Amino acid sequence: MTKTSYAVIAANVRYGTFTAQEKVLIAEISALSDTRECDAMNWQIAQTLGISASHVSRLINKLVKQGVLAVTWKPTRFGKLRILSVVGKVQKVNATVTEPCIDINAQIPNPVSINAQPPTQECTPLYRKNNKSNNEGNRECNSHLLEPPDYQQMLDIGKEYGGHSVQFSIDKFYTHFESCGWRDKYGGKINKLNLRSKLSSWILNEKN
Repeated sequence: MTKTSYAVIAANVRYGTFTAQEKVLIAEISALSDTRECDAMNWQIAQTLGISASHVSRLINKLVKQGVLAVTWKPTRFGKLRILSVVGKVQKVNATVTEPCIDINAQIPNPVSINAQPPTQECTPLYRKNNKSNNEGNRECNSHLLEPPDYQQMLDIGKEYGGHSVQFSIDKFYTHFESCGWRDKYGGKINKLNLRSKLSSWILNEKN
């Protein structure tokens, strides 16, 4: 799935009778369709939107029935590939957007005096602040590494083994361990810290 830098929500979608998740889903599919065909799978879209793959499936089915999205199937050597597209058959709403007027002659309440004295407070030594900030930053960094891996990280590692030639193995790895709650057969957690060794062993086993 190719990542884009931004997504545009059309006015008839933005002001239409759609839920927030439906609007973001339509925008995501529209953005992916700008550069190439949107062949993203449900779990890939779910990762971007921060919801479950089953919920993405329900949203797509609903929007297809409403005529907002279209689904076509493209044959490949691995089977049929789903292509999603926005067909634009959405309810149009006549909406007038008004912005509040700003009175340039209005006075600013409670202007700050240039001679006002700064509030007095107990000062904390700078080195204590820095140490506290560094400790909090280290904890955030370590916590990030212990999170489940993302698909883009797997693609970056896969480039070392031939890129597209191992795409199928990476998809199988992601689907298998996502369904297992990102735990291996011994119950150990798979995270961003140990992903390289886990994925490398998987790819080598697939090649053999």
